Amino acid sequence: MPRTVFAPSYFNRFAIIDLGTNSVRFDVHELEGRNTRTLYREKLMVRLGQDVFESGRLAPMAKTRTLQAYRSFAEKCRALHAKRVFAYATSAIRDAKDGPRFLDILKKDTGIVTEVMPGREEARLISLGIRTGEKDLPERYALVDIGGGSTEISVYQGNRCLFSHSYPLGTARLQQTHLDGARPSEAKLILLRNEIRRVFDAGPTLPAAPRTIVSSGTVRPLIRMARKAEKGKSGRWIRSRLITALMKNITRCSLVELKRVPGMDPRRADMILAGGVLFEECLLALNSKTCALTEITLRDGIRFEVVGKMLASRSPVKSCSSPSAWDPMLLLPLSERFHCEPQHIRRIEGAACSFFDTLASVHRLGRSWRNLIRAASVARDIGEWVNLAQHDRHSAYLLRAVSPPTIPPGDCEIIAELCLYHEAREVRRSELPATWSAKKTSDFVKAVSILRLADAFDSRRTARVLFHSVRKSGRKISIALRRGGVHELDLLWLESKKRLFEEVFNREITFVLN
Repeated sequence: MPRTVFAPSYFNRFAIIDLGTNSVRFDVHELEGRNTRTLYREKLMVRLGQDVFESGRLAPMAKTRTLQAYRSFAEKCRALHAKRVFAYATSAIRDAKDGPRFLDILKKDTGIVTEVMPGREEARLISLGIRTGEKDLPERYALVDIGGGSTEISVYQGNRCLFSHSYPLGTARLQQTHLDGARPSEAKLILLRNEIRRVFDAGPTLPAAPRTIVSSGTVRPLIRMARKAEKGKSGRWIRSRLITALMKNITRCSLVELKRVPGMDPRRADMILAGGVLFEECLLALNSKTCALTEITLRDGIRFEVVGKMLASRSPVKSCSSPSAWDPMLLLPLSERFHCEPQHIRRIEGAACSFFDTLASVHRLGRSWRNLIRAASVARDIGEWVNLAQHDRHSAYLLRAVSPPTIPPGDCEIIAELCLYHEAREVRRSELPATWSAKKTSDFVKAVSILRLADAFDSRRTARVLFHSVRKSGRKISIALRRGGVHELDLLWLESKKRLFEEVFNREITFVLN
């Protein structure tokens, strides 16, 4: 019985782009029932906010890096058939005078529409992500997200939100306006702390929260170092005073020294001081005694929001696999990863297509089988990476293990079976999946016979026997070959690979050398 999913588009796939001040995050998800499966996840340090808080405009190199990232995301959306893209920009675009213009450029170049997310909405979605994704939350706690250009703080008592606000404070903003690459003086650090406290005092009064959960890539190294300082104590929560002690040591370090600190991300070393001081001031303002790190970020909150709206607005439909919904050549990078030769793959894939199209009146298979045979011709030899002996078995195993997200699971199972039988293994119907119908089993055997014919050409990578054309006349099929010093072994191999086709279709195949 077909499974039921909520599917307005191809397998309910959608992409999320979180364009932040330091990083841009990109996800592709698939909605399965009421849950999502992550198909792809990427994070690029484009630093869009470079110099923006000093000049008020986006730096040319930052725009170039971001545009290149968006082009890459657009390609991945097409490859993974993510028809819907939910893209949002935060603080850097909000503050840049030329932010709207740059979003227009991104749209014209890639087709991706990016919305500017207000700070209040950013705080709400971060809270949604953490509260939905985290377990065992305390009775009263604060959620702090420290970004490159803004910091969002929310305070909860159980399920009730007591406070939520977005502050114009961030690691890149403070780094640009108050610090530089050199070791900061005590006077600069005092000015930095005073600025943070001034912004807090200018906003609504922060309620106290004994525990704080922080989401920040810049703060992550601090939490790790503080955990080590706990001297073997287990548990999620660490004492806030350890952050204060760490910051005293970090403020004495130069940028070169910071990059050498164990656990430090060198890409964020120039931001760690601003981020650490900001986090310390957040803990002091909240009067938090303990803190913990979460890996959940804004993009997770966006995902929960999108899924909720999709479930609320869509009716369940039965999933189906369209023969034109995925491109078999998307398996080519997988084959190349396992050191298969692209030229050889394309040669066999081309022969498989020619056989399928020319002999359509003989095999009478549906068009969906063309894609399945093509995909198997691309992936059939990946098992040679494990062992040449019984590589067909290894190919089937690897394909099932990888389970490419570009291919529906049911189709992936058929392709794996085709890989298993593409050499000379006897096709025993009793060993095929018991869930297959009699017609599907019969069609599968036909597909194997076509794949074996295609596999016969240049099987030893010699390129001495090449497929030219195929003709049919009555019950006879003539396959014309191009040759360059044909060896007897090549002809014997061709003869052996045609046998299954002749048995299945009761046709005689002859090879003609041109």
